[in-house]
Amino acid sequence: MDRLVSACLLLVASVAVIYLSISSNAGTAGRESQILQTKIEDDQRNIADKKFDFGLSDLICSMNKRAAALGFQPVDRAPSLTWLFLAILPAARLTWPLNPGRS
Repeated sequence: MDRLVSACLLLVASVAVIYLSISSNAGTAGRESQILQTKIEDDQRNIADKKFDFGLSDLICSMNKRAAALGFQPVDRAPSLTWLFLAILPAARLTWPLNPGRS
């Protein structure tokens, strides 16, 4: 009788070990598939970003060529930004270096 109980316990323990082994392998495979799916989604997002950047650079290049073909010349940005800056600030807040005593 003790041998029968021992054999039954050994059989139950063996089945439990096999079940746990298979469950852990399935869990590991599921986690690895999630990691791969996340990597695929990240790569697809990066590809979409690169396509957008490429399209934008192609658009800018074609617009520059079109502007040159129409005879437009590039503008030196320093003077235009200076005038924009002067137009935005009120005249009372400007301090000119030629009049250091005036505020």
